[in-house]
Amino acid sequence: MSTCAVARALLPHSQPALLPMPSDEPTLAAPRMAPPPGLEAISSQSPWDRAAHRRGRAYPDLVAGFRGEYDGAPDLVARPRTAAEVAQVLESCHHHRLAVVPFGGGTSVVGVVD
Repeated sequence: MSTCAVARALLPHSQPALLPMPSDEPTLAAPRMAPPPGLEAISSQSPWDRAAHRRGRAYPDLVAGFRGEYDGAPDLVARPRTAAEVAQVLESCHHHRLAVVPFGGGTSVVGVVD
């Protein structure tokens, strides 16, 4: 028995709705701030970077991403490459009273990304 046949047998009156495909560009609210001075070269505010750091890579995150759910996306994504740049990011964010949220591989194995 196919998966569709099983679904129809279990939910005979359901009418699943097809959702539209997501747009090519993530739709996000505008960033609420500009990069702090000195971090412009190692940071991004592109919709792609911000959307990619809003969700992890676990199945629920992927489904939410396909639905275009990016509420709470970061305003800025910093990519320090050296220990000195990490220190620079932390010092600048401390000075400007900004939160820093580390982002690893994005697997969301422990559900921390959300």
